[in-house]
Amino acid sequence: MTDVRNHCLHTELIYDVAVIDPSNSSNEQSNLIALCPECAAKYAALKTPDDIARMTKIKEALVNAHDDQEIRADQHVQEGVRRVIEKIPFIKPPTDIDLNYDPVPVRQKISDFALYLRIKTDVNVYFKAWRFDTCLEEISG
Repeated sequence: MTDVRNHCLHTELIYDVAVIDPSNSSNEQSNLIALCPECAAKYAALKTPDDIARMTKIKEALVNAHDDQEIRADQHVQEGVRRVIEKIPFIKPPTDIDLNYDPVPVRQKISDFALYLRIKTDVNVYFKAWRFDTCLEEISG
């Protein structure tokens, strides 16, 4: 029920899930709506065909709004990636770092000790697991 952010559409209370159209035997999410306990009880007891039609339209609008929000969030990410990619050609390479491909110990490359420890920990955690799995594959053949 993320389409209503887990709240009744009439109040800010925690919600109950109400079946929109009880004649529809499927209880798929499209036939469920979040209402506060009081509204859910009233709706369950007194719903008319007009109420069902109204709730169906409300549910469709909520689902559409939620879908639109997800699309916009994806578009923001894509826009951010696009801006970063466009800036790459204009980035000036650092002048105080020797950029070469000769292998040297990580400690020689990184002057920030906290960053060095973080990298060393990550390598020890992930590389050892990968190395162990690779060795097992080679042994089992």
